[in-house]
Amino acid sequence: MTDDPRPHPILALRVPLTEVVDGRAYVLLSREAGVGVAHREGDSVAYAIRRVKWERPFLTSEVDWEDPEDGSAIPLRVVDLEPPKPNKPEDPDDREDEEALMAWLCAREEETRPEWEAAQTEAAHLLDRLRPKRPGDLGYGVTEDRSDEG
Repeated sequence: MTDDPRPHPILALRVPLTEVVDGRAYVLLSREAGVGVAHREGDSVAYAIRRVKWERPFLTSEVDWEDPEDGSAIPLRVVDLEPPKPNKPEDPDDREDEEALMAWLCAREEETRPEWEAAQTEAAHLLDRLRPKRPGDLGYGVTEDRSDEG
């Protein structure tokens, strides 16, 4: 952590947390997805996202960046289309709702792919500029090969 009082430059990209609406979909800058539907998880805001692991899609959540413990998702803008309602925890057998939400999220990710991929690139550049430099550092963790120097 730093004592720098300025907000992190990446947060200038985000929809303010106070403006995130439960049930709305957002284009995300996140580890696992490009689009997610906002919802509450305890005291935190999280986003229902579609992930694929071992070629199997499933729904999971990624917590908002401003959660000090687990935050990693930054909403960039509202998705104009209304998402289908997510599967309710009290009705775990309602697979149709889950499948509909996964299909909807997949379609929105494809539509917005250039936008969230550009945000990932911009975030990587911002982080690279903020990272302390070392001699021979070319950025993104790449260093000059100095193995021939004696």
